[in-house]
Amino acid sequence: MIPIDKSPRAAAYSAREKIKKRFDNLALSSHSETLPESARLEDSRLLTGHGRFVADETEANEAHAAFVRSPYAHALIHTIDTMDAENMPGVIAILTGSDLKVSGFGGIPWDVPPPGIPDDTPMGATEIAEPQPLIADSRVLYVGQIVAMIIADTINHARDAAETVAIEWQALSTVITLEQAVAKGATPLWPEQSPGNVCFTMRKGDPEATKTAIRAATHTVSLHLRNNRLTANPIEPRTYLGRYDGKTRRYTLRTQAGAPHMVKRILTGNVLHIDADKLRVIVRDVGGGFGMKNAVFPEEALVLIAAKHVGSPVRWQGERGECLLTDVAARDQVCTITLALDAEGQFTGLKVRTLANLGSYLAGRGVISPANAAKVVSGCYRIPAVDLEVRGIYTNTMPTAPYRGAGQPEQIYFLERIIDAAARQTGIDRAALRRRNMLRPNDLPYNTPCGIRYEEGDFSFALDAAIKRAEWTSFAARQEEALENGQWRGIGVAMSFEAKAMDRPENAIIRMGSDGRAEVIVGTISSGQGHETAYARLISKKLAIPVDAITVIQGDTDLVAQGGGTAASRSILIGGSAIAIASDVLIEKARMLAAEALEAAVTDLEFVEGTFQIRGTDRHITLAALAVENQLSGDAEFMPENFAFPYGCHIAEVTVDPQTGKTHLERYIIVQDVGTVLNHTIIDGQLHGGLAQGIGQAVLEEMAIDPDTGQVLSGSFMDYAMPRADDIGDFDVILTTSPAHGNPLGVRPVGETGPTGAPPAVINAILDALAPAGVSHIDMPATPQAVWRAIQEAGNI
Repeated sequence: MIPIDKSPRAAAYSAREKIKKRFDNLALSSHSETLPESARLEDSRLLTGHGRFVADETEANEAHAAFVRSPYAHALIHTIDTMDAENMPGVIAILTGSDLKVSGFGGIPWDVPPPGIPDDTPMGATEIAEPQPLIADSRVLYVGQIVAMIIADTINHARDAAETVAIEWQALSTVITLEQAVAKGATPLWPEQSPGNVCFTMRKGDPEATKTAIRAATHTVSLHLRNNRLTANPIEPRTYLGRYDGKTRRYTLRTQAGAPHMVKRILTGNVLHIDADKLRVIVRDVGGGFGMKNAVFPEEALVLIAAKHVGSPVRWQGERGECLLTDVAARDQVCTITLALDAEGQFTGLKVRTLANLGSYLAGRGVISPANAAKVVSGCYRIPAVDLEVRGIYTNTMPTAPYRGAGQPEQIYFLERIIDAAARQTGIDRAALRRRNMLRPNDLPYNTPCGIRYEEGDFSFALDAAIKRAEWTSFAARQEEALENGQWRGIGVAMSFEAKAMDRPENAIIRMGSDGRAEVIVGTISSGQGHETAYARLISKKLAIPVDAITVIQGDTDLVAQGGGTAASRSILIGGSAIAIASDVLIEKARMLAAEALEAAVTDLEFVEGTFQIRGTDRHITLAALAVENQLSGDAEFMPENFAFPYGCHIAEVTVDPQTGKTHLERYIIVQDVGTVLNHTIIDGQLHGGLAQGIGQAVLEEMAIDPDTGQVLSGSFMDYAMPRADDIGDFDVILTTSPAHGNPLGVRPVGETGPTGAPPAVINAILDALAPAGVSHIDMPATPQAVWRAIQEAGNI
């Protein structure tokens, strides 16, 4: 039998049934391996150019697609003249919105319903939000929206023809910013579904209790904050290859989706209107995703439609400028937040009013980021009264969708900024104020005012460890030394807190062949996280099979029957747990066979290092020997009972040149509880990459859009400032490892803590450096120009 935790909060999972309990004692056996424990198995292949990305996949007689895109943020299309384009060299076909309308193809629907929508509402119901058309027919709502598709024998021929398409436009008034969209008299983009451009309103907490707390407070602090619009910019731009087989009447899509089964479900059920078995979605290697590639895009459907239309495979290869224009954007929220404190500095109430930019259409999962604020609204602090309101707002910009952290970095930024402001107003040390209000281990489990149950965490330990490593108490000396050199020095602290990995179950199937090799089939997708390493090493430790004898199968809907995909830091916690349980199921099946082969009782057998041995004897049989005569397999499904709660403390130390406004990151310390460590290299990589993205948001990155015209101003890396090595510096990473109780591996996700903790830590440090000049506020990104301007406007130099 598999050992089961019999504590009152325990739960167990069966291999084949959706049962309600969890395993808590699936110990991993040791196993010697040729490769170092920290080595990533996929790195050699990827670093030597042997990856299999969509650009590496080819089909015979490929045609190429180019798109005519709207130059207007809001306009009517009166006529489209494609005659000249049709006569251009190499042009095979041209598709417009009217062509698709006649053929009956659907648009990209919303997938996750807005808050308050009944559960039985059909996905994509138009009374909630209109789907995004694959090609605009009569109206465009953002710059870059597709208005025609050119299919030609080469990409250059397709692009040349696209330039000859003549369109008669009627420009309409626009709402680009959130403030414009909700202003009195603003143009409503969807007047029937969303008057006032408000798609939905989410309310959580207790408004009356919060109002009472604010009225009775000794101190109240309010800020108006902006979380800047970003785009993901993965190293591999979006690229799709579609094929249609006329004999089988079956489509094949090669894509980079983080959730292939979700892409298949939406394309078959809502767009193409075909049976599910008529589409195969294939995902091989993915060059970064960060949530952006989990969205379903019009181009994915259009290469399939075009492939059937022209009778040959069709490829669209996005270039960086085109992707900056059309990838789903992220963040882009404004918030007015008020914190109430009593005379002792205890938090008594929190009021949050947030506007979240949805863009021009409600993207498939566009609701997730705004709604996720409720999960972490009060962070790791005890705040007895909370009043949260989040409104999802339409604007004439490209749609928004989840990006690394998905709404939780936004809310934690707002919270950690207001706590720093409260520390300045009350005169309480910033670290001490946080420590005073933190939930303690004996406070947990704790039900938040917004209905989330926090299970565990030692938040003050992380804070104290970071404070000690950062030499917080001796900072004044470093600040004085910097001042002597003409630099202003500041230090900032922020707690990173997240609620992750409880969205949908994951399945895993492990099969062991007669050659002693094993394969695992799982529905998550790696986009750089190292699934081949993590999953293979997990199975290797469980079954004592060499890692190079394990094949990880993912990303092909013909081979993987179901899968939730990769999102919200769910892969190792949910997918890995399913693999661990499936491994034990396989062992238990093999134990029965071993008992028969050894003519022993099942209870007399122990499994150690890949071998079943009768206790107290030298009689044994290996798992590999059993596999020669028997097909060994194990399958399992795992779904956690509650969120996982990764947490940590970030401390940034910066210097600012008051003459230029340039900020330099001098030190960065993070203390992060990761639960059980399965692979240090992967953890470090995830933390370092996430910190780079968080620091990038704080001081460099912004998807700048002209507020009058809707034109994207950051349309290349000359204008969208991606962080480089000299912007980031070194990270001092300290890992704490208290095993999490919500999953059999005891792991805590780490992939999104960097974008969550870094922005407030860095901005708090910059404001600390600028405080002597009288600067009390700055929005992200704190570019040299923005910092210099804030110094000048303060006028206290």
